[in-house]
Amino acid sequence: MHHKEFLGTADGLVDERGKEYGDLHANFDRICTIFYNMTGVSLTPREAALFLHAVKLARLRTSPNKADTYLDGINYLAFAGQFATEGL
Repeated sequence: MHHKEFLGTADGLVDERGKEYGDLHANFDRICTIFYNMTGVSLTPREAALFLHAVKLARLRTSPNKADTYLDGINYLAFAGQFATEGL
């Protein structure tokens, strides 16, 4: 897949998954709450997005040819960037 296809497909996934999972901010607030309840460690939405990106990087170790992992990684970095610029 060409790099521009990755970017376009990743963008489309945000809309598709947004319809399925709801508002980005509300979803990451839930992620942070669940993580805190499990570990006692508070994460910001930016940190949660970076953690989820790290999960994708770990998965690439054993499945380097799976396009979906790259697409999710692109989006998690974009979310982290958005949260950072919003001060979250």
